[in-house]
Amino acid sequence: MVDLRDRTYCKRHPQTVSYLGCSRCGDLICGECMIQTPVGARCPDHGAEMRNPMTQASGAEMTRALVAGIGSSILLHLVFIVMLNALGRVGLFLGFVAPLAIGYLVGEAVYRASGYTRNKNLAWAAAGSVFLGLVIVSALFDVRSVSTFGILIGMYLAYKRVSP
Repeated sequence: MVDLRDRTYCKRHPQTVSYLGCSRCGDLICGECMIQTPVGARCPDHGAEMRNPMTQASGAEMTRALVAGIGSSILLHLVFIVMLNALGRVGLFLGFVAPLAIGYLVGEAVYRASGYTRNKNLAWAAAGSVFLGLVIVSALFDVRSVSTFGILIGMYLAYKRVSP
């Protein structure tokens, strides 16, 4: 326990007066080295431990998310091509709308496969999966009716579905 009548100094900055202690270990900390956490002010040693599990994806979760994203993107693009060939003129309209649905559904697949985790890396993986699925399917089949704007919007929707 710190006696507040005495002058006390930060453990890491001996020239700075401090009356604030780490909520975990009790070491004195100043405003410069303090890390604010949901359970109070902590020193740099203990403040870095606090991570939000909803924004941290493990390697296995990232791998599952990538496989789900690329797999669902390829599958959805193939379904899109079959529908495009079967519908004819209506397929032109579908060329603008389908990439939006593909983007959202790929983002949802990545979100669920990652264990409902949201972070920037997963968001970029979702957007990249939409594009990579189109590239792979375009290499196998002749796809010309996909609008570039539609794919960009689809990538944006996939990104926003998983971004924090």
